[in-house]
Amino acid sequence: MKWLTASLRAKFFMMTFVIAFATIVTMGLLQSRVLTQLLESSFRTTSIETSEKIGDEIDGLIQRWALSTVYLLQGIYPLPEEQAKEELQRLIDIQKDFTAGDVYLEESQILTLKSSYAIDDKKENAQRSELSKAWLEKLRKKYTDRLFFVDIGTRPDTLRMARGIPVSVTEGKIFWIIVEASKKSILALLNLQEGMKTFVLTESMQDFLAGKAPPADLQKLLKARRIDQLIKLDLGSGFFGSYKDSKNIAWQGSYYRLPSSGLTLILQQREDALFAPLKYQVKETAKWAALILLLAALISFGSAEALINRLEKVTLATQAIARGQFSTRIEVAGNDEIKQLGDSVNTMAGQLVHLLDHEKDLVRLENELNVANEVQGSFIPQELSQEGAMVLASSYRSASECGGDFWGHYVIAPNTHMLLVGDATGHGLPAALVTAIAYATGHLCSSLPQNSGQFITPSTVLSLLNRALYDSLKGKLCMTFFACIINTKDNTMTYSNGGHPFPFVIPRNPEDPRLKTGKRKTKPFITLSDIKKNGQPLGFDPHSVYQNSEVEFMPGDRMLMYTDGIVECFNPEQKQWGTRALEKSLQKNMTLSPVLFRDRIMSDMEEFRANTPLPDDATLVVISSDMEEAA
Repeated sequence: MKWLTASLRAKFFMMTFVIAFATIVTMGLLQSRVLTQLLESSFRTTSIETSEKIGDEIDGLIQRWALSTVYLLQGIYPLPEEQAKEELQRLIDIQKDFTAGDVYLEESQILTLKSSYAIDDKKENAQRSELSKAWLEKLRKKYTDRLFFVDIGTRPDTLRMARGIPVSVTEGKIFWIIVEASKKSILALLNLQEGMKTFVLTESMQDFLAGKAPPADLQKLLKARRIDQLIKLDLGSGFFGSYKDSKNIAWQGSYYRLPSSGLTLILQQREDALFAPLKYQVKETAKWAALILLLAALISFGSAEALINRLEKVTLATQAIARGQFSTRIEVAGNDEIKQLGDSVNTMAGQLVHLLDHEKDLVRLENELNVANEVQGSFIPQELSQEGAMVLASSYRSASECGGDFWGHYVIAPNTHMLLVGDATGHGLPAALVTAIAYATGHLCSSLPQNSGQFITPSTVLSLLNRALYDSLKGKLCMTFFACIINTKDNTMTYSNGGHPFPFVIPRNPEDPRLKTGKRKTKPFITLSDIKKNGQPLGFDPHSVYQNSEVEFMPGDRMLMYTDGIVECFNPEQKQWGTRALEKSLQKNMTLSPVLFRDRIMSDMEEFRANTPLPDDATLVVISSDMEEAA
């Protein structure tokens, strides 16, 4: 069976064969089912109609016999006894089916024999007359209103029929004639086709034709289907469906109650004869199915061969493409799914060429970004550094390969530190270009010669950087920037701001008098928010003016600088961390060392963010003027 799973031709052939076979079998089963239902429905109707037709013929024959006896009774009851006997003899002789007859007069429910005649000998005639009289007396007691009875005769091959005519209703006189007749005429009416049989039942459920009890199979059927009860209800006719006899032969049948005589006709037909047309149809269907399957096999084989040949072209082409021969193209004729598959493979091969070229460009760009990232990394000071009494702990998170945040620390003279922090608009390569300009400007300013102890001022740094950015980018990109110069000898800090978030200054002593001025009485830190001297972001306007502000920066003071990426990060619910959360973290951790202080604030931010991507670069710098806190 291994070749069946390996060969697509075999699979296609088997699939077509199975579909054709399943279709033919399904159609055959449906056809057989429909034909069976039609045959059963047709037989049900035909069986009832046939039983009614035969029953009416039998009933009509018995009615004609009864009518002839009525004519006799009407003619003989006023005649003398001898003349009446002659008329009875003539009736028996004329009716070829009659074999014997008796005339009785019923007075006050007592029967008196008036005349008797039989074709056979007299000794049996006398016995027959006594039996007929007893039979009629029994029926008259049971059915006092009936004047017509039919039953089995004194011999199995004869029937007995009684007909009465009232002579005097007031006196209760009734003339009765009882005749016995041969059943040959009735049997002649039951000449049925092969596979069919009939029974005629009396009112006492005896076999009328056989002159005895019906067969055991019929008795069982009558009891199981309650047909005897239905007959007694005078329901006329009915169908009693399928049953099996003692020889396991299946039959179907119907019954019909003869309206005048009270007899019941049972008509039965063998199911094998009934379903013979169905068997013939099944055989013919099987022949045609075999022929159709053969044709389907031949057609499927030819179709599979043509289909597989076209698929092999596609297979060979894909294998060539897999080996790197991207110039391979498929020529597939037609306008079907295989043609579409070939066109898709051709399109894929062309796109692979473009993707490879694009991949090369991406690799080259990635290399350039890695170089740019390394270069930009050289702009950012180490996360922990110390210059004299100044300790700096920083953290930098980039939102992409190249960031737009910058901060720098320069010792421009003994005890004099210049600190810069900036945030370019956006992130990525354009923002990295802005940070490169900021780095170059900051480095240049830190290297300028000092005249008579006069240092470059933060406002000058902002003005120079503003001009450099505008000249380079013509206002397309800008940068918020904060610059300050701390003199640890004079304990002063001069700063200038260009639209950047104001840093926080945290005195060591919570009772520091600087905390009790202004509106910051309840917070243990100072925000360098000199709004009047706050300039606009750098790079917009080459003529922007920036001013200096000066505050005390005492030993033990700590300053926190940051970019807006710290406070503008989001959590999974898209809520922003915000400045208030930063202030709470600041107050909670302000007594820790600079490194732990930095780490706890960043940990609070990361916990809030819960790995949500940063929308912007985030930078945090802690500056402490007491080297005892470095640990």
